[in-house]
Amino acid sequence: MKNMGAINRNILLLLMGLAIILTVAPQGAALDLTGVWDCDDGGIYYIRQLGNSVWWYGEQDPNSPGWSNVAVGTIDGSRVMLTWADVPKGGAMGSGNLVLDVVSGSRLRAVEHSGFGGAAWTMRGAPEDEPEEDIGPSYGEDCISFDPNRAEVVSAGGRWKVAVEGMWLLDFGTSKSEAESALEIIKHYGMNSQCFVGRPQASMEYYLVNGDAPVGPMIGEDAISFDPYALEVKRVQGKWKIVEGSHWLMDFDQQEEEARQALDIILRYDFHYMCYVGRPDPSMTYFRK
Repeated sequence: MKNMGAINRNILLLLMGLAIILTVAPQGAALDLTGVWDCDDGGIYYIRQLGNSVWWYGEQDPNSPGWSNVAVGTIDGSRVMLTWADVPKGGAMGSGNLVLDVVSGSRLRAVEHSGFGGAAWTMRGAPEDEPEEDIGPSYGEDCISFDPNRAEVVSAGGRWKVAVEGMWLLDFGTSKSEAESALEIIKHYGMNSQCFVGRPQASMEYYLVNGDAPVGPMIGEDAISFDPYALEVKRVQGKWKIVEGSHWLMDFDQQEEEARQALDIILRYDFHYMCYVGRPDPSMTYFRK
């Protein structure tokens, strides 16, 4: 009986500890998304948030839905990163990843929703004129537009460059072959915007095609694949990096804000590949789907 009493006391202490954890965890979050949400896909979404973890169940109609889905994910600053899947209550059977911007405590907006019908969510009971909250950073883009059909390889001052109508985009030093490879890539994808993070000493360079990510592959390109939804910004040995698991993808030295801006851009355009011309010291870096 004494042993049973000790076991009961231990169980009671364990339950009390769990109760404290469950009570404290939601309060640590910057906002609470728990509630019933309406979406522009006509569906109703039931969201539960605990700490930085989020779950939902969504359906088109409670009685006879054409689709219904579940999702699970995490909140990182002003971003909600989810993995979703349709369930058999409805007729659809899709799945994928979903990235949402937290516009305010009662408004969500899809940043990347490939294969997912909804793009904007509003919590029921929220005022229609609620202002947007400053929950996290919102980054503009530093881009230069150009006509890829007018791009060419030129020699200037003994250095090989890719230029457009006298404006040079890339400098390849003495490597004419790398300049020619870069020009081939630009024309293959139809890249017409060159974008930067952190100029004048840019820590990230990327290219767009009519405002969207290049879509590959291109035969012979040097590309490394990654899962954008597994990336994190971490401080590693005194430097800020974008990492995937135990290895790092990009190094930003002391520039934490630039690292977070770069991750925001990767998620915004759903980049899955980082590509190079001229490794190990690349003269051109670009990203694509």
